[in-house]
Amino acid sequence: MPEFRKAAAFVVCFLVLSQACGKKQKTQSANKSSHNFQLTKHQNQLNTPPVIKCPKDTGGDVDAYEKGMSLLEAARIGEHYKKNEFEKAKGLLLSAAKSGHLDAQFAYGRHVFSTRIQKSEPKQTNASQREDFVSSIAFLRVSALRGHRRAKHFFDGVMAPSPQTEEPPLSLVPKAWVQQAWNRSDTLITCWHQ
Repeated sequence: MPEFRKAAAFVVCFLVLSQACGKKQKTQSANKSSHNFQLTKHQNQLNTPPVIKCPKDTGGDVDAYEKGMSLLEAARIGEHYKKNEFEKAKGLLLSAAKSGHLDAQFAYGRHVFSTRIQKSEPKQTNASQREDFVSSIAFLRVSALRGHRRAKHFFDGVMAPSPQTEEPPLSLVPKAWVQQAWNRSDTLITCWHQ
């Protein structure tokens, strides 16, 4: 019975997703944060794609990107970062990435992925670590698919239709997380390829 529920939930999420990011996105709220997306606990458990509300303006939040990059540079200590400042910069870059800023998508993906992979080996039970890896890989891939020159070469196979997890750096990340990132990036890219 649990397998049936998973399959049914996946179908429902897929139908909602196809309506939310169809050819012509209809936004129903003028709320600035309507472009933000979060995985529900249920979606995380089922490893289903998130429901995405595409941003109205796909040019991105330039101010958040510039502030995030400035904070990132100020937080740098050699090849590492001061934790609190890095978290603030990460939040700003994520906001700009979600709004469609191409350089922010690459910067967020690059810095969060690199920082996480250098810190320690990924642990299957660490939810915040999983979300950082999934979102950073997804935005690296989205920026590559949108034509960001540096993103296209960040890791082998970034533009492939399915993840290539045999070689580093993706071989260092749990395969389920990489697949979840690929699913998310396939969903996200529809916001900028309408």
